[in-house]
Formats: sequence, structure tokens, C-alpha cells
Amino acid sequence: MKKSAVTAVSIILVSSFMFSGCQKDPELTREQQKWISQMEDWYPDDEFTYTHHGVAFLGAYQEHVIILKSENFPDFTFEFSEKDGELYSYYPTEYHREAIEEYYTDTLDGYFDARKMEVKYKDHAYKSRPCEYMSDEEFIEKYTTNELDIYLTYKNSSDYPTQDEMVAQILKYADFLEGDCELDVYLKSSSRDKEYDYLYDFICHNGKITCLLVYKSDRKNSDYDDLCRNMQLEDALEEYAY
Repeated sequence: MKKSAVTAVSIILVSSFMFSGCQKDPELTREQQKWISQMEDWYPDDEFTYTHHGVAFLGAYQEHVIILKSENFPDFTFEFSEKDGELYSYYPTEYHREAIEEYYTDTLDGYFDARKMEVKYKDHAYKSRPCEYMSDEEFIEKYTTNELDIYLTYKNSSDYPTQDEMVAQILKYADFLEGDCELDVYLKSSSRDKEYDYLYDFICHNGKITCLLVYKSDRKNSDYDDLCRNMQLEDALEEYAY
């Protein structure tokens, strides 16, 4: 019986793959053609090219999702779909990414004291957002999340803050950000070839610290310390930062 059941499942899976492989990409609907025109109206400095419809499990096409390429971001393809009468995509986040990273980089001053400081917006912070154009400032206020890779470069490794000092700086910065945050803070020296010497991995959710790990050197093979886990941020600030 078990062998027959496995065989039956195998036949279904193979048939599904064969069926999906024979499927044709659906035609663009009139409404989806309007989506492309809307994007060109909202972002006249870019050009969009339809490539195919979205693909779901087992290769079946998603007729309600289309994939477009962007001339300004040739390394990406973007999914577009409609929700509650609005067009949604990851595209607006990529469009505003440079401004987002500049905004967060500017906020580091006063909390960290490295020679060079830079923020990169985490890839998994990319979420589908309404596509209608808005200014950088409005997009940052409405849609950005505090999911950041922070790179702190010092002249020499001897200039690094102590672990206690670094923890205090991160806690104060998290308090400034308000709300949930996920921060990876990398410390490196401009006089060394290593990608980084220390990584502080910090997560705070609903005012509670769920992770503060300190990795030394190569993250893949590193020792680490686990600090402040399950502490309220306000309690950790009082204990470690003041």
C-alpha cells in the first residue's frame, strides 16, 4: 500500500511538472497594460519592459502578477500586482534606496564615533509597497523599516570601542530609532584587509531585546557573546548605557 501511495504521488508530481512546462505565458490584460503606462507616468526617468507573468509553485503562471525589467535597475526584475485597487511592487523601495541609506547614515552621527560610517538597507527589508510616486521624504516616513547593516570603519583596531561601550552605543541608537529594529553593526579597520573584526547582531521587537550577539572575526567560525537577551530595552539602557 505504501509503495502504491508513493508511486501515485510521484505520478501526480511528474504530471504537474509536465503540465506546467506546456503552459503558455498568459497574455497581458488591458488592465495590466495600464499598469505599465502608469509606471511610465509616475517614473518618467525610467523605462519598463514586460518579461513574463509571475510563476508560482510547480511552474504555474500567476495571471494576476506581471514581471517588469527597469532600465535604471538592470540587475533587478520586479513583480507587480494589484491590491485593493492600488498597484504594488518592490520597485519603489529600490527607487528610494539611495535616499533611505543616506537618511539612516546621517542618523548615526552622535551615536557612533567611527572614522567612516555607512548604512545599507537590508535586502529582506524589501517589501511590496504602493507604486504611485511620492517624494523620498514621504516614502521614508511611511514605509521604511529599521532593518539595517551598519558599517563602522576605524583607522586602527586599537581605536575600537570596548564591548561595553559598543553595546551602550547600539542601545542608545535603538532607543532613538523607536519601534522594532534589526541591526547588524560591523567594525573594521582601514589598516587591515579583513572584511570586519567584530559584528554586533541586534534585534528588538515590541520594546524587548530578542538578540544581541557579538561575533568575533569570521562570522562562519566565530565565538560570540549573547548579551541582554529577553531584556526590555529601557532596562538594558539603564543597566548598560547610563
